[in-house]
Amino acid sequence: MKRLYLFVVICLFFVSCTCASTASEDPSGADNVTPSSETGTASITGTVWMPANNPTALSNPSHAIPVFNALVYISSTQPALLERGVSCTECVLPSQNHALSNHDGTFSLNGIADGDYWITITKAGFRRSFEITIADDERIELDETQTTLPSLHDPEQGAEIPSIALLTGNYDQLEDMLGKMGLGQFDVNGEFIWGSEQGIFDVYDGYVSNGNSSAENLLMDIELMSQYQVILFPCSAGRIFGASLAVYPPIVWQNIRDYISRGGKMFVTDWSGEYVDNIFPAQMTFVDGGMFGGGVIDTPASAWDGTTWNANQFGTADGAPSYDVHYAYAMDDNLRAWLTGQEGPLGSINIFENAIGSINAEDFFINHAGTQIQSTQ
Repeated sequence: MKRLYLFVVICLFFVSCTCASTASEDPSGADNVTPSSETGTASITGTVWMPANNPTALSNPSHAIPVFNALVYISSTQPALLERGVSCTECVLPSQNHALSNHDGTFSLNGIADGDYWITITKAGFRRSFEITIADDERIELDETQTTLPSLHDPEQGAEIPSIALLTGNYDQLEDMLGKMGLGQFDVNGEFIWGSEQGIFDVYDGYVSNGNSSAENLLMDIELMSQYQVILFPCSAGRIFGASLAVYPPIVWQNIRDYISRGGKMFVTDWSGEYVDNIFPAQMTFVDGGMFGGGVIDTPASAWDGTTWNANQFGTADGAPSYDVHYAYAMDDNLRAWLTGQEGPLGSINIFENAIGSINAEDFFINHAGTQIQSTQ
């Protein structure tokens, strides 16, 4: 349906989902180790890449995706393992020598004394750690195998990924995106191969109830939800109980708020925007009707009084009819800088709908937009 949303969710994972530029979202274990007290003359450089998306891994190296604002730091001992369930991690920088990757994924650690170190590279719950020895005045450039975030959870090898639950839906097959990040496999048509996700992420049926694997059972159980650091809601996953969220059992509304308050991350596309707008009405404001009319109805802040919801005020995120935006602009400064110059689909504004080229983040095409966010708090 809306191919753009696969790309948008990637942005959410690795660009938008970040702490301020002065802090890391994922410093677990960083302050439990003692950095070298000496200042040296060695340095370490490299480029952080999205899982399975470094230049060597792709048939076209220009399609590689760098990671912005990843935390890179060195320590004298191995960092503690990350939490596998939800947790609230304070956004603070480690005391060790550290850097945050630039918009093109590059980073540089300078003033390092000679010795043995652990290098840790982390972003959004994806983390790679490994040992390295550095000599005086040495200039080490890490290779792609060392700086590409992992696709598999293998803590003994220094590779950690977040625990992920995927709900299935009618549109925006987010499993395809995960497969292209190496979290499972995809076929020659770019479609996910079901079964390849086993041991990597869990799938919950968003269409109908299906025993303990149903999305219905997941959302009714806050402790089950809390086993996952990330829950992905594709378009139309808002119909799990057969209709809009207004007819869901109220326990689901409360569980979603509790999940977020515990530190969980939810990513939604298009019609599943109701999961945010209905449950957090003061934090999300949609443009009623979208840009050109349709089914989008914003949920007013009054739908939540701080204790309970008024479901009669729940709106919808049904962005019908969908529309094309011919002159889109990335408003966020960091998103614009990260996106500019990367290669991707240019949209049907071109002669060939599937044309690939360099993206101009100040003037690009969006194919089949549906729901427009007016503001967030």
